[in-house]
Amino acid sequence: MSVDHKIVKKVANLAHIEIKEEKIPFLTDELNKIIQWVEQLQGVDTHNISPLFHSTDQKMILRKDEADLHTTKEDILKNAPEKMMDFFSVPKVIE
Repeated sequence: MSVDHKIVKKVANLAHIEIKEEKIPFLTDELNKIIQWVEQLQGVDTHNISPLFHSTDQKMILRKDEADLHTTKEDILKNAPEKMMDFFSVPKVIE
């Protein structure tokens, strides 16, 4: 596949991007380079390669999800900038 001036203008129109006429040759060349790179990637044999979720083999260290039964309402609310009774008080967002 090859990109020409007409395709660049069509893509710009679809993306609602205004492109100056003098930039079209540069963008045509750049898009053709990208398409050549993608075509090169399609030629890579990945038949015996298993899919990856991450690019490295690092494992995420997880902690146990345990409830902290020693925390009281008073301990939690003492860090609140404003409180009303036993609740956090925040400014009204919707009018």
